[in-house]
Amino acid sequence: MDLPVLGREEDAADTLSVLLIDEIWEPESALAIAQGTAVAWMLSAAEAEEEDPAFWDVHGHDLQRYYNTVCLWYGGDPDNRGDFATEFELPPERAETCSEEFDQAWSSWFAYLDEAVEGAPGKALSFVGETADPASRIIAEEVRSVNALLALPVDITVSVEQCGEANAFYDPAEKHIEICQEYGDWLSATAVQVDL
Repeated sequence: MDLPVLGREEDAADTLSVLLIDEIWEPESALAIAQGTAVAWMLSAAEAEEEDPAFWDVHGHDLQRYYNTVCLWYGGDPDNRGDFATEFELPPERAETCSEEFDQAWSSWFAYLDEAVEGAPGKALSFVGETADPASRIIAEEVRSVNALLALPVDITVSVEQCGEANAFYDPAEKHIEICQEYGDWLSATAVQVDL
C-alpha cells in the first residue's frame, strides 16, 4: 500500500496486529489471543536470555514487544482490562500512557486504512495450500477475517510452509506472506506449556 513507516517496520506491524485483534475478534476470543501473544513474547524473551542481545535486529527485543503488546491491549479499554495489565505486570508508569498510545496507533493506522475499511469486504488476501493442520486452518480463517474488515488494493497470497525456522516472511516482489510451519509448531507447544 506504500504506507509511510516512520520507525521500524516490524514494530509497526506488531502495533497493527494488536489493533486488528481488538477490531476483528469477539471480546472473549480477542482477550485469549492477546494473552497468548503476550505469553509468546515473554517466553521468546526468556529463551533469548542466554544469547547476546541482537541490537542490530530489525525489530525491538522480545521483552519490549511483550510490554508494547500488553500496553496497547490494555490501552484499548483500560476500564475493563485492568486485570490484564495486572496479570502481565504492566508497570503503573507505563500504564498511564497506554490509552494515549492505543488512540495514537489507531488514528495513525486507520488514517491510511479508512479507504480499505470503507471498501470492505475485500478479497485481496488469499490462502493457498491445504488446511489439514491446525496452523493452516487458523491462518486461513485469519485471511477470511481480514478480508471481511479490509478491501486491500493489491492481491496477496498467504501460505503455511516448512521453512527451517520458527518465523514468518513477506516477499514484496511476489506479494506473498509465508508463515513457517515451525512457527505454528512453536506457538502450539508454547500454548500447551502455559496451558492456554
